Amino acid sequence: MVLNNIASHALMFHWRGGTFARDNLPVWLVIPDVLTQTELHSKPAEEYANANPAVLLPAALWKLAIINFSGRYDIHQTLSENLAHPKDMYFVEPSVLTAGLPQGPAKIIFKSGNPELTRTADRLAGSVRPVPDILGEPLLTVAEFR
Repeated sequence: MVLNNIASHALMFHWRGGTFARDNLPVWLVIPDVLTQTELHSKPAEEYANANPAVLLPAALWKLAIINFSGRYDIHQTLSENLAHPKDMYFVEPSVLTAGLPQGPAKIIFKSGNPELTRTADRLAGSVRPVPDILGEPLLTVAEFR
């Protein structure tokens, strides 16, 4: 598959290989942060932009794409079961994490610029790293606890 424009990179960039596929740590994804899509505008010289505008998916499809592209979709389970209980993946509200962090090795992924979660992650995480969008701008933050 050839990715010809900036919009086509958005989904694959984070969820396949970049953010999740490095390991099988349990991951806590802060919602609505990870389910809110940001429309990336094309580069000025991009010839495909007008013919192929960004497609913003409904939250349920975006969630399914995240689960599938991260390699955590279980083909032995139903679609409903995968959406409700993906393997070692938890879609949680920010308040869940500020009340108590996951025990043991885990990752937390949230929108860059969330000051409360950033302070909590900086204080308690073994490592905190930004995940840029395809243009290199801050998009998500990954806090890893070992």
